[in-house]
Amino acid sequence: NSFCTLLAFARGPRALGMARDDPMWAVALTTIVSHVAVVPALSMLLRRRWVFEFAVGGFCFLASFLYHMSECVGDRFFLTELQWHRLDNIGAIAVFGGLFVYLSDIPPDPRHPHHPALLHQLLQYAVLFLSIIAQEPDPWNEVYTVVPIAAFALLPVISHVAQGRWPRFVWRNAAIGFALVVAGAFFFALGLDDANDPFRAYHGLWHLLAGGGMWWLWQVVPYTSPHPLARHVRPPAPATKPVLRMAEL
Repeated sequence: NSFCTLLAFARGPRALGMARDDPMWAVALTTIVSHVAVVPALSMLLRRRWVFEFAVGGFCFLASFLYHMSECVGDRFFLTELQWHRLDNIGAIAVFGGLFVYLSDIPPDPRHPHHPALLHQLLQYAVLFLSIIAQEPDPWNEVYTVVPIAAFALLPVISHVAQGRWPRFVWRNAAIGFALVVAGAFFFALGLDDANDPFRAYHGLWHLLAGGGMWWLWQVVPYTSPHPLARHVRPPAPATKPVLRMAEL
């Protein structure tokens, strides 16, 4: 979703506690409260009943939230800070993968026009499982986060070339969304140097900008039938004859 979608550029492990002597309340404000930026995107996914996308985004939201909670208080919340961080990375890669599957705009099966295509569903689970596998060898090696996302980014290109058509995107939404995410990534990179990120403000800006960007990016493909994800569209209910009660006979 969501704010945590570009956490694919994961940092290496940090010691528990703050790298600076910043007040805990200030760091909590920038790294925890800033998670509110992803709520609109998650809410939109839920309203559209896109269960897979909402579940992956919600998992990433929860992992990131608890990671930063552990980071602020210097204590574990069932898992340690680094364990939540690793799950956060997995969720981030999977969110990006799900986004690129969505941008692939795979047409539905004509026999089931109100359900996503089988290939679309298979790709969703493929990117999720590949995200988990990618973090197993070395979760603090950026190669195992950047390469999977770069590979997933090819999905829309391959899909549209195979379909022989130009993307039917809302380009305004794409421009705004990617601009916000890229700006967020810039501040994320600045925040990698903890010693020069006062109150972790750069990282908080990453949350705000990326979260806002995801709200726009999930609206790039027109949300109308026969879009493969237009599960909200229902065929009209068959007409039924009124039932006469015995008193009316």
